[in-house]
Amino acid sequence: MTGLRPSRRSPPCLEVFVEMLYSAFGCGIILFGYRFIFLYAESVSMSKTEIAEKTIAENGGIAKTAELLSAGLSKSDIGRLTDSGVIVRIRHGFYRLRSGKHLPEALSIAVMLPDGIVAVESALFLYGYSDFTPREWSIAVPRSISLGKLKIDVPIKAYFI
Repeated sequence: MTGLRPSRRSPPCLEVFVEMLYSAFGCGIILFGYRFIFLYAESVSMSKTEIAEKTIAENGGIAKTAELLSAGLSKSDIGRLTDSGVIVRIRHGFYRLRSGKHLPEALSIAVMLPDGIVAVESALFLYGYSDFTPREWSIAVPRSISLGKLKIDVPIKAYFI
């Protein structure tokens, strides 16, 4: 068994079961009679930086705080990564990699305003009917959206519907 160490008292017949448990859950605790058999993985863990990079890459270049937390980072880990310059806080609750390439404005709008709809001349540009790049993106948003959510780095003009 690579990377696993059962406790000294675990019977050898459990090695196959332990391997299946490890492949399903990554590590585990087995209740055997009245004793617990503790298992742990060696050199399987990723560094906090690698976890953040992987999570942000899986989410298209921008990750929410909730996604980073579900990946195994704590709020203090996110703060340390931000302070050290590994990740950049775009807006409250949204992060990107510092070393990452510049993200398209359309992607930023899509991630930070999921209820928004690209409208008017911005839609023409987005779908290829115009070669004029809009100075500000026209976005139709629900009337119930808070004004704080509209404060993003991309210049937008909101149409409340």
